[in-house]
Amino acid sequence: MSNVLVTPTSHDPATGGWAVPAVFFDLDGTLVDPAGGITGGIARALKLHGFRVPSQETLDGLVGPPLVVGLREVIGLPEDLIEPVVETYRAWYRDEGMLASVVYTGIDDALETLGSRGIRLAVTTSKPQSTAEMLLDHHGLSGRFAAIVGSPDDEVGRPRTDSSKEWQVREAARRLDLDPALVAVVGDRVFDIDAAHSVGAVGVGVSWGFAPPGEFDEAGADAVASTPYDLQELFQAANAAANPTESSSSVSKETA
Repeated sequence: MSNVLVTPTSHDPATGGWAVPAVFFDLDGTLVDPAGGITGGIARALKLHGFRVPSQETLDGLVGPPLVVGLREVIGLPEDLIEPVVETYRAWYRDEGMLASVVYTGIDDALETLGSRGIRLAVTTSKPQSTAEMLLDHHGLSGRFAAIVGSPDDEVGRPRTDSSKEWQVREAARRLDLDPALVAVVGDRVFDIDAAHSVGAVGVGVSWGFAPPGEFDEAGADAVASTPYDLQELFQAANAAANPTESSSSVSKETA
């Protein structure tokens, strides 16, 4: 079991922030700007397989949910094309698309500050596990996180077909020996807010990602950060008094 002292999540009306033992981050659109490495790659894969490329707005809607779900529900791709389109896209993303991505300005500072306060950090993403780890390694961010939880690598054959990220949030909490209701979840889409609220956690949206106007209001986000630096103001460590020097940057990445 973890030696982290867990105390109830508390909200400070004066600052608008929360005292939490851990913060779970979405990946694309939250930590990393895909810079066309997702939408451009999907458009390329669709075109190669003879399917009409939708509008940029529709392509942007694919950033957030699992790709299989997005292709099926957002684009309406026929079932027999889903697997080949996914395989074509993933191969291109690993070789080229990932290289186009950049870490949002201020994210590394925010992660360092939160970690130095004793807040444990994790990634909860719909991206396949191995791809998420590869992307974080590429940007030198893996060491910031105590756990990285993605979707199963077998996207097409996996049993779960919905867009909920509740499983990722619960699994990250399990690996950190925390009650998921005590953490905060940060992300750029409704899926992150819904996952947070489904386990009783704080759900914070970020305005620099892919959420369309009004999405966070409809989802009931507890707060919306306008810049990564706002995250430093929103979160204090619930366990800071007991573990004042604990930092997520010194915690090895856990595996399932």
